[in-house]
Amino acid sequence: MTYYADLTREIAMICLSMSLGNAEGFVQDVEISKLSKTEYIAVLAASAVRIGGCANYDPASAFAAASRVTERALATYDPASGDQTLDLMGLMTKYMRYPDSSFQQDHAAQLEVFEVWIDTWANAEAHIDPSWSPSDSFPPFEHPDVIDGQSADDIQNADLKSAYETHLANKQTFLTRHRNQSLLRRALDQHGDAFVRYAEDLGKLPQLSDRLKALADRVNAPMLVAALTK
Repeated sequence: MTYYADLTREIAMICLSMSLGNAEGFVQDVEISKLSKTEYIAVLAASAVRIGGCANYDPASAFAAASRVTERALATYDPASGDQTLDLMGLMTKYMRYPDSSFQQDHAAQLEVFEVWIDTWANAEAHIDPSWSPSDSFPPFEHPDVIDGQSADDIQNADLKSAYETHLANKQTFLTRHRNQSLLRRALDQHGDAFVRYAEDLGKLPQLSDRLKALADRVNAPMLVAALTK
């Protein structure tokens, strides 16, 4: 059993047998050195969702705690990672905004939070390759003595084996990139509506109009630009 698997099992107990204070303590005590960065962001994401959605905790306190976990993820994530960006945007749109009931009370704080959202969106867009397409495919290895996908260990000819090993390495690089690009696009597609709604809410405040229009210069998504420049 890996450390990550152990944490995943313990996260399931957050709402069942941990106080809110203990749940936050659990998150703070995670040994980051034993996890990959993607695993760590996944642990934070799962913990925040369990904390924020726990009916046994005071709702306002649970929301605040989940927000603090989200801020921890924000300070740690790699914007080039589709996995991490998808998890982080899911947390931000849930726990990193002011409740609607307080929306009119602190305009500067509202905008400050949304600027962090825009930073994350812009970072994701910056790491999306416009030449990538979900229909991209990697060409098969073509040789009468090799079935693409077989183990290189079964190939006796040294030159052929070397060429096939290079093919497999290039294919793995392609698949890793393909998956990452797909996840970055999914993050924007899945959470785009939440970004637009927040921009539209802020746009109801005339005193923020110029600041929102300035933010529009940092993003490319037409729907978000339109919401920021209304």
